[in-house]
Amino acid sequence: MISGSQGDDAVGATPILKSSRGALRDRNFFPYFVGNLLSSSGTWFHNIAQTLLVYRLTGSLFLVGLVNMAQFIGVFLLGASAGVVADRYDRRKVLLATQVLSAAISALLAICVSLNYSSVAIVMVAALALGIAQTFSTPAMLAMVPQLVAPENLAPAVAINIVALNVARAIGPAVGALIVARFGIAAAFGLNSLSFLVFVVCLLGIKTRVSGTKSVGIKIRIMDTAKSLKTRPRIGVLFVVGTCASMAIDPVTTLTPGFATLVFHRSDTVVGWLVGSFGLGAVTAGIWISRLPIASYALLTKRMMLLTISLLVFGFSSSFYLSVIALFFAGFAFISTSAAALTRVQIFSNTDEHGRLMALWGMAFMGSRPVASLIDGAVATATNVHIATLLMIAPAVLGTTLLYKSAQKIV
Repeated sequence: MISGSQGDDAVGATPILKSSRGALRDRNFFPYFVGNLLSSSGTWFHNIAQTLLVYRLTGSLFLVGLVNMAQFIGVFLLGASAGVVADRYDRRKVLLATQVLSAAISALLAICVSLNYSSVAIVMVAALALGIAQTFSTPAMLAMVPQLVAPENLAPAVAINIVALNVARAIGPAVGALIVARFGIAAAFGLNSLSFLVFVVCLLGIKTRVSGTKSVGIKIRIMDTAKSLKTRPRIGVLFVVGTCASMAIDPVTTLTPGFATLVFHRSDTVVGWLVGSFGLGAVTAGIWISRLPIASYALLTKRMMLLTISLLVFGFSSSFYLSVIALFFAGFAFISTSAAALTRVQIFSNTDEHGRLMALWGMAFMGSRPVASLIDGAVATATNVHIATLLMIAPAVLGTTLLYKSAQKIV
């Protein structure tokens, strides 16, 4: 791995790693890929069911946003500890523990709903618990990828891992909405629980190239890693851009029930198709960038600009079909930017700090979502979903500007 910021842009236009086939042929990475894909799909079943349950119980987009805040607040509060855990302990064991815990939480929620014993408070507690489990699983899951493949296959493996997450984002919402419509909300929660257990089975058959990183002391704080980014500004800016992009897309999950029912005058399960269109664009981008050289900052600027324009069209649109198209391009731009940024972070950093860096990435990428969910949920309740969506485009504009300035500084 390359440490520091010097020289990282020199490879931006040069293919330096093997194709994605090499990573998928690895006996350790392939089961990880499959398990992650199924587990992530189940998570989207859960997310759609959770959103629809709260919206049906209350009709309030603010409360939908509040539950989303509960789901992501764990990253903000415990992300630092999660990063140290991912660097200090066996990442596979961390994942096994969090997946089993998540399966239990989802199963309990499914039982509560099936017994008609559901409330916003119960859903919020479950969202908080699942969010905490995800807080510890995310840095371990991302940081484990370099332990599963040969160094020359790392970049495609990172891209493929993100493809798995976004195939789930494409398939999960649409299938989750169909499951809710046909079998009910409890079934969606139950299938999510099962998907976590499938990932556990896959993880049990994996052997990492490095069994653990116990040499990393607990005294090495994540904030020390964060401060070190000041000496690596071209990596540090990627964390800011990740935050901006994550905040900008929050209306895709928080406000789509309002778009479905209040703007398009359709069933609330149309949410699955709106979020699914975003995910389909994300999958397309993930597959596309997995075969490309590492993106330059100039190219990242163009992709972030596409995200801004796509969300602008969605924010103004009152047409269901135009919104579906706009969200496809938004998903494409979002992943082609964030996946390339994450790849740069992992390639141009040291392996022994990956856990802490991925925790920082999670704090930037997901820790910003509680704030975004509260803002757009509250604004949509006070005004309408169009104004709330347009307001959240501001972070995308900021991210585009920062990337443009970074590109101009590169000689």
